[in-house]
Amino acid sequence: MRKLLWLTLGFGGACLLCAYLLWNSAVAIPALLIALAGILFLSLGAKRKKLRPVGLILLGCAAAFGWFTLYRTAYLSPLRQLDGETRTITVYAGEASEKSLYGSQVSGWTRIDGKPYRIRLYLKKDRTLEAGDRLTADVLLRLTLPGGKKENRYHSGNGLFLLGTQKSEGAVDSSGRRDFFLLPGKIASLLKKTIAACLPEEGVPFAQALLLGDTEGLDYETDLALKLSGIRHAVAVSGLHVGILYGIIRVLTLRKRWLTAMIGLPTLLFFAAMAGFTPSVSRACLMAGLMMLGDVFLKSYDAPTALSFGTGMLLLANPLSAASVSLQLSVASVSGILLVYPVWKGWYGKRTEKLPKRGFRGRLVRWLGDSVGISLSAMLFTTPISALYFGAVSIISPLTNLLTLWCVELIFCGTALLCVIGLIFQPAGILVGQLLMLPIHYVLGTARLLSRFPLAAVYTRSAFVDIWLCLTGVLCVLLFWRKKHIWKYGAVCVLSLAAALFCSWWFPRQDDFRATVLDVGQGQSILLQSRGHSVLVDCGGGSAATAANTAAEELLSQGIRNLESVVLTHPDQDHVNGVPYLLERISVGQVLVCGDEAEYANISPEGKVCSVSETRSFSLGSGEITLYPPEEGASNNDNCICVLFTSDNYAILITGDRRKSGEKALLASEAIPDVDILVVGHHGSKTSTSQELLDAVKPEIAVVSAGKNNAFGHPTEAVLERLSKMHCTIYRTDRNGTVTFRR
Repeated sequence: MRKLLWLTLGFGGACLLCAYLLWNSAVAIPALLIALAGILFLSLGAKRKKLRPVGLILLGCAAAFGWFTLYRTAYLSPLRQLDGETRTITVYAGEASEKSLYGSQVSGWTRIDGKPYRIRLYLKKDRTLEAGDRLTADVLLRLTLPGGKKENRYHSGNGLFLLGTQKSEGAVDSSGRRDFFLLPGKIASLLKKTIAACLPEEGVPFAQALLLGDTEGLDYETDLALKLSGIRHAVAVSGLHVGILYGIIRVLTLRKRWLTAMIGLPTLLFFAAMAGFTPSVSRACLMAGLMMLGDVFLKSYDAPTALSFGTGMLLLANPLSAASVSLQLSVASVSGILLVYPVWKGWYGKRTEKLPKRGFRGRLVRWLGDSVGISLSAMLFTTPISALYFGAVSIISPLTNLLTLWCVELIFCGTALLCVIGLIFQPAGILVGQLLMLPIHYVLGTARLLSRFPLAAVYTRSAFVDIWLCLTGVLCVLLFWRKKHIWKYGAVCVLSLAAALFCSWWFPRQDDFRATVLDVGQGQSILLQSRGHSVLVDCGGGSAATAANTAAEELLSQGIRNLESVVLTHPDQDHVNGVPYLLERISVGQVLVCGDEAEYANISPEGKVCSVSETRSFSLGSGEITLYPPEEGASNNDNCICVLFTSDNYAILITGDRRKSGEKALLASEAIPDVDILVVGHHGSKTSTSQELLDAVKPEIAVVSAGKNNAFGHPTEAVLERLSKMHCTIYRTDRNGTVTFRR
């Protein structure tokens, strides 16, 4: 009956509820009631076996509520009082420090009230640490837990609950550099250096990511191509890599059961440690370890039970790992293969049973069928998760997987061989590296080519695409249930996708006025549209890639691949840092800026940048955009272009980061009309959005573009109070996400 499967299903579901919805809720009484209901169903199941799984699921839920409460109270509660506080602590570096955006960072451990916690520490400028170093210093601590100042489910799901910023010089103790537990990290660093020494520069980031899961070195273009083509999972160390490693171990041990277990179990443990014990790798290693032990003790291997065991162990170690996207994708992928692939195999097998079992043609057809079936089976469960978290679904991924995954396995094995040979005799490693570049070029070239297809991916920013995904899910369930008419279901999916894309592209083009304030974190990006014509104002945020992707996906979801203009209000990074990445995905006619064009030379290709030195107007569909340059000699945040977009007697005003003095200068030199929408200046800083400006333009709606839990406290209470006095309806991207206004 697979009791462990049903228990883990209930346990995992309850952990998800606690992580997302019930973090601060008291669940003791509900846990008791659910446990009693579970016992009741189990007792009824003595006669009706179909009720037993329900009872086990309920008991799993009750256990999860109890364990989550205990974990939160005993282990996580001591951290609450530290959020935003500066405390003298000792951080044990688990690896060598690496460069970060503003200096360097290191991951390690610290003790709070005698309990160990993982921490990522942002070091003072020019400070470096080696693995094993102990740094004692004053550190500003922030929590990644729900409600924390740096709330981040990716970090908390991976067991990283603390982020720290070094505030004092502190003292370093290097006596721990020979600690045995640092060996996996040191070996990983050594392998990275060997790969860098033996491979040509263009292949190093991909090989390091593939072998060790270190994706930091991947450039934006490569990372984007892998995502859109649907093989990003190939460089995020997961079950695929553990499966390859397990296969290598079996071959090297000649499939001897005891020898495979003796070598394989410590190898898997060491590999998981080198990859940082990420949830997806840990889950795969636990499953592979069970398979080895089953072979040793001559026990049958049941994949669903093994999956339940691996997932359950991770949830016991950290209930918040239920919110880890990597674990969710990993479990969903394996579940899809276990549930759906046998159905595909039966359907496909009947249609190929007449082919000869031997011979090239028969083997090729069966290999193609297996590859497509596994890819589609995994996609069935991972697609909703990808759509929810990443806002995009790769349509072309089955083809990409078919063309490249066999080669990814070859590169993984080749990179491992390169490391062994390179450590022994580097010139021979360099020769292997030159040969290895051939399959690397093939995989990356294929990914880049397929990612450029117009419909390589669809984006869930469109409600019509969301409806199509739901319909496709229903059709897949019906197909799984009935196991026939696969071509009819496939045709309905394709036709409904065409209809969803048509609606997604057609409806926005009918608006006379459309303004979208994008959620780019602590930055600004605003899309102005009228009758199919589009202009983007700014594109920047805390993460340049995130800002670019947010803007690009908003455009691509409407079928727009060409922008008429990008207006940059001023050169601050939180307004412009995403533009170079955006230009890799979207064609832009011109980039309109204020001040010296040379300031923007690293942002846009030469010839596209045009400086705005006087008030300028141009049409946009049925509307008009007016650009107001700053006064001559304006400095700092006052040196901003202001943008007014009017259409169909509806208007929006964007003042950039202008302060009160800059707003006063605008009102004195230009006749600014009343507006319906005001984008609040400088993300809601108290130095902007003056009462004089509000009295002059009389906005009905105010929109604040600010990041969640930003360090500046934007929007400030002073600004919110001024807006409330004007009876403005207030929207905030940190709370409301992307906001669209249309007429």
